[in-house]
Amino acid sequence: ILQSVLSFLSDVVYIDARSIVHPLDRILAIILTGVGMYLEGCIILFAPLSLGQRLLMSAVVTCGLLCHLRAKHGIVTRDYARYVHNHTIWHVAMVGSMVVPMHAVTFATTGFEANA
Repeated sequence: ILQSVLSFLSDVVYIDARSIVHPLDRILAIILTGVGMYLEGCIILFAPLSLGQRLLMSAVVTCGLLCHLRAKHGIVTRDYARYVHNHTIWHVAMVGSMVVPMHAVTFATTGFEANA
């Protein structure tokens, strides 16, 4: 919740102003991204996933990381539309990549198939 508030303040309220929320947003985002990447790696390597699920999750994570890099390039080149587009995909991909292991773990522990 704190990251959401800081991101909103940094990206919307104080977008063109100097504010303490900008460095706080970046610091917390870096910490949470590091933790998230560690957990994603652990899930890809150790969760009860099929090879196809591992590959799909890896592809979505890779897509998200590439979009993160493209968003950074948008900032450097002052291309705000490119930044917003790729930064949004980065967030969607990182959250979306968690759907595969959540489904697999739920099925493995309960036998419940979501589309059954």
